[in-house]
Amino acid sequence: MRRFLEETAARLAVLQCAAAQGDTAALQAAAHALKGVAGTVGANELQALALRAERCASDGDAAGAARVAAAIEAAFDRARPIFEELIEVA
Repeated sequence: MRRFLEETAARLAVLQCAAAQGDTAALQAAAHALKGVAGTVGANELQALALRAERCASDGDAAGAARVAAAIEAAFDRARPIFEELIEVA
């Protein structure tokens, strides 16, 4: 779970940078990686949003992927305290 938190924060930074540059290839790659790690830890909302961002980027819709990236960031902000609590309990 620690790795998920660290990797997700890093991937969000990549998503934001790629969105700012309109780089759909980088958006797609980062969203795909995020989708996988979110699925591994059961972060279903993040996984679904990452899939949406990946599809937008695949379709060449950088603006759509950027909007979804913002939603991913908000979802991560909601999920982070839950995962941090689980780490403390474990």
